[in-house]
Amino acid sequence: MMRSIPAAGHSIRLRSVVQAALFSTESAPPREFSAAYPGALLTNSGTTALWVAMMAVKDRSPARKIILPSYTCPSVAAAAIGAGLIPVLCDMEPGRFVLNKEHLAALIDGGTLAIVAVHLFGVPEDVEAIRSAAAGRQVAIIEDATQATANPEPSSSRLLGTCGDIGVLSFGRGKPLSVLAGGAVVGCSAELQKQAEEHWRHLPEPAGVLPAIKTVAVLLAYSVLFHPRLFWLPRALPWFRVGETWFAKEFPASKAGSIVPRMLQTVWPGLAAIRAGRERTAIAFRSALEGCVEVRQPDLKAVECGLVRYPLVFDSPQQRDSALAAMEQEGLGGTGMYPAPLHRIPGLAETFPGVTCRHAESLAGRILTLPLHDRVKPEDVDRIAESVREACRNG
Repeated sequence: MMRSIPAAGHSIRLRSVVQAALFSTESAPPREFSAAYPGALLTNSGTTALWVAMMAVKDRSPARKIILPSYTCPSVAAAAIGAGLIPVLCDMEPGRFVLNKEHLAALIDGGTLAIVAVHLFGVPEDVEAIRSAAAGRQVAIIEDATQATANPEPSSSRLLGTCGDIGVLSFGRGKPLSVLAGGAVVGCSAELQKQAEEHWRHLPEPAGVLPAIKTVAVLLAYSVLFHPRLFWLPRALPWFRVGETWFAKEFPASKAGSIVPRMLQTVWPGLAAIRAGRERTAIAFRSALEGCVEVRQPDLKAVECGLVRYPLVFDSPQQRDSALAAMEQEGLGGTGMYPAPLHRIPGLAETFPGVTCRHAESLAGRILTLPLHDRVKPEDVDRIAESVREACRNG
């Protein structure tokens, strides 16, 4: 079978899964995690963690509008709707993965409860610029660091997720530190910590032993199949839904199952090596694509901060589509990521009647993400770079 490189994630050793499932008695995450994120509240997913964060913020104000990036994961909107809030979309900076601060300032009014700052792909959003845009108003900043676990804030020693009023992480599939399940509420101010704990306590415990067995089974399969020679199999099986992005208004919400802290105990010690490997591959892509003026690459600051995928923005959708088709044909792990801005996603469009975010709409058709994980070899970098260059030459 043809090699098929996973789009994101990292290897998990089979023995780590066996150890966590059969021999570990830990019920808390590792000390290093707790030191980095004191007071963290573990949930079954990043979406649930975001819901808890939004509910905590909701408790302190009658305002109900929450400003979201127009281009981000649909689960962000699902959490907002589930929390009973009114999502308002902010356009993106042209060709970039951060909020348009001019549009943001115009959106903030007396009914604004919070702004969600998303560190998309690990590219750091400017939390201080968001804070400045909201100056003089009681508007909370919720940091979505689900794609930026353990990433430093570029201008300080703080971690992304702890720079706003409250933050969230995810340990799901394709995340910077993945155990295929789980999320966390982190970085709370003292006031919000109390409110978050209250909502977290009311979450149900995982229902019975079957969810734990299912999670372990998926982890075992993942530990074997996360390899270019084998990854064609989950890609071929529809129930794995590899590479799909969809909107689901309802989502299961509970505390984290026992396997999540146990897996964090086994995987967290290797995080520094995982991050270093991604950075090396990102630097290799920067070098291989140097001089390719038809694509915008992440700046060096974002690379050093820590990317979970390497996002490119092409000059035209035709160039992106050509590169994506070539990478898919050769199994090189490229993705077009979210297919549209939130107001164009099926199931969400009716939530945003009449909304237009032209920069986000342009961005969605020009993004291509490249894999950065430990299964990407130097020869893969060369093949991927050639696919990108060929698309630009022919576009």
